[in-house]
Amino acid sequence: MKRESAPAGQKPPPVGANAEAPRSPAADKSLSGRSEAMAARESATPLLSSSVSRPGGATATWRYGQGGVIERSTDRGQTWERQASGVTTALVDASAPSDSVCWVVGARGVVLRSTDGVTWQRLASPTRAGLVSVHAWSDTRATITASDRSEYETTDGGRTWARRQF
Repeated sequence: MKRESAPAGQKPPPVGANAEAPRSPAADKSLSGRSEAMAARESATPLLSSSVSRPGGATATWRYGQGGVIERSTDRGQTWERQASGVTTALVDASAPSDSVCWVVGARGVVLRSTDGVTWQRLASPTRAGLVSVHAWSDTRATITASDRSEYETTDGGRTWARRQF
């Protein structure tokens, strides 16, 4: 997905379920156990986010970014919990079809999926190319796009992938 640019100092408008998460020193300090140096380093590399709302107004939000970082909020971004992704590569896009299911993709063909909103599983990837986008419909069905524009689809939770032909 193409992200729209905004004038300097302004947040770009959200694109689909993916939007840049605002970062501030105060927000960084609110993450438990973080040093000021760590907060400053992380604020220099903004995390991205993928959100999903469900009936009743509750929202689960994930942030992701460099170094395999994944964080989740269940209180509309007031607090964030770091989750173990199991990877150290850059994560670049996510899609969350429910408040407990989220798919995340990144560099070197990394595909991650959570079906409980807490733990992450690295799935076999159909490519070693960098992945640039993911769109998920459920915990079993998703489409990923590589940097070379090839697209792959799974209907069995990432056990198998079929290349989409156009």
